[in-house]
Amino acid sequence: MEDQSGIITELTTEFANLKVQLENVKTSKAELVKTARQLKDSLESLQQSSSAKGYERMKTNFINTSLKVKANHIAFLGENLDKTIKEVKHELLQIAPNDKETYITYKNKVYELLNVWLKDETWSRQARPGEDTP
Repeated sequence: MEDQSGIITELTTEFANLKVQLENVKTSKAELVKTARQLKDSLESLQQSSSAKGYERMKTNFINTSLKVKANHIAFLGENLDKTIKEVKHELLQIAPNDKETYITYKNKVYELLNVWLKDETWSRQARPGEDTP
């Protein structure tokens, strides 16, 4: 009986120790679950932040590229305008000796057109970014 009583005491003590260990495991598991949730939330936040930064970077690159394309287009148009004006001048000078009346008529039309462009208030305003609209 004493042996059985000792065994029962040992088993009861061991059972109590196992209960404590079980509670410790439950507590550790809960802490791990909480830590995992926090890490997941941090990862999602980081991913969103990275996505937002990536989006902003792409948006900035797009805007800069768009501005470069517009600037190149303006340069192209300016070159064509210069070429066209030189061509008109050349053609007028070709007919001037033989047809003064046509030369004067079209020379005056070119001057009038250039004058209209120069008087356009878009050209007379100081250039301020965002103020002039095409």
